[in-house]
Amino acid sequence: MKILKRIIFGLLNLILFSLVFMLVFSFSLKNFFSEAFLGSIVKEKLSSELTSDLDDESKIKEVLESEEANKFIDDYINKTLDGVVDTSSLDGIDMGDDLLAFIRENKSRLEEEIGFSVPMDKVEELLQSDSYKKLEDSYKETVKKVSDSVPESQKKLIKLYNFLLSVKFKVIVSILIIIILILMALLEKSLYKWLKYLGTTTILSGIFIGIMIVIAKLVVNYITKNGLYNVDFSFDQMIVCGIVTFIIGIVTCIIYKIIDNVNRKKEVVS
Repeated sequence: MKILKRIIFGLLNLILFSLVFMLVFSFSLKNFFSEAFLGSIVKEKLSSELTSDLDDESKIKEVLESEEANKFIDDYINKTLDGVVDTSSLDGIDMGDDLLAFIRENKSRLEEEIGFSVPMDKVEELLQSDSYKKLEDSYKETVKKVSDSVPESQKKLIKLYNFLLSVKFKVIVSILIIIILILMALLEKSLYKWLKYLGTTTILSGIFIGIMIVIAKLVVNYITKNGLYNVDFSFDQMIVCGIVTFIIGIVTCIIYKIIDNVNRKKEVVS
């Protein structure tokens, strides 16, 4: 019976580790892949088009590097991936209206971040200009060409990638983690011992992410040094996720130890 219990706990721990790792990794996956490839392309394209119509090139670049602009670009990264999978989704995209609405909603925040007034008259004039319409047409045409050249098998991978980034995936994984912890609590017949397993697997997930970062950096350095691909990969969010996960694991284990020591003392006294 004890051997069977150990086997069950071993399987549950393995599943718990996998689920915790997938949950943490899903938070850093987008920052590493989407923004590295598509984000830099979108910024470069927007910068080249917008600076041809506005006087101050440095101001446009500051806008594109702001936190608010990055959120807008992030939204178009999602739309680009959706367009590659299904080109009909491009019909509902109006970059001019989207960008104008974004600037109006975030005008004060943008001006605060970049330190100068955003000229709305010039912005509206730009978004109605032929050059901007060409940019939008070029964007949609490029996505369609990419979609035509991408095999169905790769489109399925993109769908999977989008699912891994979705809130739905995170909710499903979180529910499964809770179910596993409840099963562990029932098997242990304890209201707090599940903290030990959660803490251990969380610490291991943080360490594993750290190992992945080291390996990924070595691969990226090899790729860039050999001229195979030149792109600025960002490891920041992955590093933050790894550190936060590791700290949460440590804190969880400490909480478990404190509760366990208190219960042991109560048992001795009684």
